[in-house]
Amino acid sequence: MRVLVTGASGYIGSILSKNLSEKGYFVKAIISKGKVQGLYQSKYIKYFEVNKSDSIKDWKTIFTDIDCVVHCAGLNQSPRGILASKKLDILRKNNVSLSSNIINYSAESGVKRFIFISSIKVNGEKTEKNVFFNNKQPPNPKDSYAQSKCEAEINLKKIASRKNIELVIIRPPMVYGSLESNPIKKLIKIIGYGFPIPLKLVDNLRSYIFIDNLIDFIGVCISHPKAINQTFLISDGRDISTPDLIKLIALLQEKKVKLIPFNLKVLKLLASFIGLKSTFDKLVTSNRIDTSHAFNELEWRPKVKIEEGIRKMLGLG
Repeated sequence: MRVLVTGASGYIGSILSKNLSEKGYFVKAIISKGKVQGLYQSKYIKYFEVNKSDSIKDWKTIFTDIDCVVHCAGLNQSPRGILASKKLDILRKNNVSLSSNIINYSAESGVKRFIFISSIKVNGEKTEKNVFFNNKQPPNPKDSYAQSKCEAEINLKKIASRKNIELVIIRPPMVYGSLESNPIKKLIKIIGYGFPIPLKLVDNLRSYIFIDNLIDFIGVCISHPKAINQTFLISDGRDISTPDLIKLIALLQEKKVKLIPFNLKVLKLLASFIGLKSTFDKLVTSNRIDTSHAFNELEWRPKVKIEEGIRKMLGLG
């Protein structure tokens, strides 16, 4: 099997490229110029460095002799300091136009399958505690990034239908696995300080996915016949509240943690004041995913439970 991975210098793309090559797949990996140092090297991986200023036409020859394209490249937020009216334009260029051009060249080059890594944000930002996002719901994007991913999905479906290329869309929730900047990392830091955490009154449930589970699912979608033209929502299979997540992290690190009650409306105002509203919202709201479509159609189950995933993220095993 010959697979092309875009965005292979990014977090998901780099791990996916390594994983596939270790399984004996031949991988062509598109990376940003100057990012090859430190990436996994193997006789089964060939890296192609590109500049953002390069025309997509310069990439065209890369698509020859490829069975499946996994499109991980994209922009998850517009640069700071850009006017709000311009943010969507920038995201559309990176997430909509780029994906449309890549699937076009894939189809013209004889690629059989195209996998698009989208986002659960296409469904919306939050659910009620006992409500789940599913693959049958109409899109409900709330910000420019989600809107660009939604538009990309719509365009890809039109092109795939017209050019007879198999399309698979994957909408993961928050991906964890490294100590990169995300709300889980912020929790780990706060727990490490030993300060009381004012989130005892949070009553939510959220879906997450460990990076190894996401990579495993992408691997299934590369060749599974029932993945064709499907949209999958996936997670670790067990949702967890923020207070329970805090307790789990503290337990694994053998640290004491004290959760204290605090008015969440006041806390939200404070978070907004110091520029952490987005992080606060992710910690206090629910965001649950119905994974039954992936489980039933592909008979897939996450191999790593959230406890083990957090342990690995913390470097404890």
